Amino acid sequence: KVINLSSSWVMAVGASPNGKRIATGGLDNMVTVRDEDHDESIELKGHQGYISCIKFESDVSVWSCSGDKTIRKYDCDTKTNTATLEGHSADVMSIDIDHQRGLIVSGGCDHTVKIWGMQDGKCVKSLSCGSSDINSVTFAKEAGYVAAVNDGGELFVYDKDYKALIEGGKLKISESSCNSVAISSNGKMVYVGCSDSKVVAYNVESGEVQTLMHETDRISKVSISPDGASLAIASWSTCISICSIREDIVKKFPPKGGAEDSNDSPCSSSDEAM
Repeated sequence: KVINLSSSWVMAVGASPNGKRIATGGLDNMVTVRDEDHDESIELKGHQGYISCIKFESDVSVWSCSGDKTIRKYDCDTKTNTATLEGHSADVMSIDIDHQRGLIVSGGCDHTVKIWGMQDGKCVKSLSCGSSDINSVTFAKEAGYVAAVNDGGELFVYDKDYKALIEGGKLKISESSCNSVAISSNGKMVYVGCSDSKVVAYNVESGEVQTLMHETDRISKVSISPDGASLAIASWSTCISICSIREDIVKKFPPKGGAEDSNDSPCSSSDEAM
């Protein structure tokens, strides 16, 4: 199915748990939700800057962050802004939700990662992460870990008590910017997409860093499937690659030339993006 968007400058997309609502946002400064049941578009306004990330809390509630330094919660049924989180001093680039603990993590251009309570909207922890813009943050859903990456090519990983799991607090994993991060639900493996077209895998327990694959262009997004078995990789090459990250394959990294050079590659590419 093809959905025609009102704005061509889309920077964020999210799907409701039941898959019936798709939310998009970008330089139009609002979140637009497409409702499959009613075949209608809902415009959720309130942000005064571009929309950088969207996450659904439920089939009705959706969160977004923006270049206006805020994080907002909307009710799709009533079309209202029900909560606003303020505390970042610069653009907020990424958010993620820990449903089990009722927490939101955010990262921004003020070089901080913040943890918020979903119910009361209070910031419970603020972590200073290097001296570069934070581009992506994520939770390890089972372990409660937090991972973040920045423009300086650095990775940060914290346990559920927000203690650094990397010696020295951070790890330089790329000479280019790190644009997206995903972490396995058990918190053992972290995957990072970089501007130098590489996807880097970091083993939290052993500290080992390996290049999982080498695309032909800048990596813009990495995301783990709900069952934890696959990694989706989006890049400027107009393709989306799907990698198996089952335990047996994670331990068998492709050769230095990249996954596409290996006959045993766990990755496959989709058709070119439209």
